[in-house]
Amino acid sequence: MKKPEEIQAAFADMMRRDLFGEIMEEIIPSGKLNSEQALRVYQSGYNARLTEALGETYEAVWRMLGDDEFFRVCAEYITANDSYNWNISAYGDGFPDFVGEQHGDLLMHIARFETVFRDLFHREAEIHNPDYSIISSPDIMIKFNSNMELLSFPAPVLTLWENRDNEEFTLDAVSLDNEENLILYKTADNRFFTKRLSSGAYHLMMLVDEGKPLGEAVTSAAENFGVNQEEITGLFELIRNSGFVREIA
Repeated sequence: MKKPEEIQAAFADMMRRDLFGEIMEEIIPSGKLNSEQALRVYQSGYNARLTEALGETYEAVWRMLGDDEFFRVCAEYITANDSYNWNISAYGDGFPDFVGEQHGDLLMHIARFETVFRDLFHREAEIHNPDYSIISSPDIMIKFNSNMELLSFPAPVLTLWENRDNEEFTLDAVSLDNEENLILYKTADNRFFTKRLSSGAYHLMMLVDEGKPLGEAVTSAAENFGVNQEEITGLFELIRNSGFVREIA
């Protein structure tokens, strides 16, 4: 008799690659179906659920590839990749690299954005009450929580994602060489926000996120990336009101 984990591994492999093999001996069919027929029914539903999960996450990739090509890529990805998470909505971590290998960097970047958005959506919101009264001190360090993600892409990924449901939108409407620096965050009541940042503002946030003292981060971002006072003030307002600060020390 096989161990439960061996049966589980064989079952997952069979579902993905259409290899029934010895697992047939462990299946007890019901009704009028024999073992293979019962497994075929389950296999069809299993692959459909994984395809549906990929479609829910990668809406913009789907829009750009079209139905036939997206479903073809999904089928190949499912054949090569197990689902190990009990939450099927979390399936597809390797999809950005997979689609990028077949369709180039732009689709890879869009898929990476959509993966981060999915993960942030499912992540439990953190609630903290840091002391903002000391935020003006140059020696403080600000620690962000998991409600926020900083992203940078060499293409207008957010613009493409925002227009994923716009049937009139075409790639001719944007320059694909436009870099986008982004902050994604959600509040304690699970409201989601995306914001474009200048290069200077993005690098200032990155320096703070890396643990640099606030004064050092501001000076470095101003000298090396051109962040100005207006942008700094705007970031401080965002930091105060966003809900993604864990600690100020």
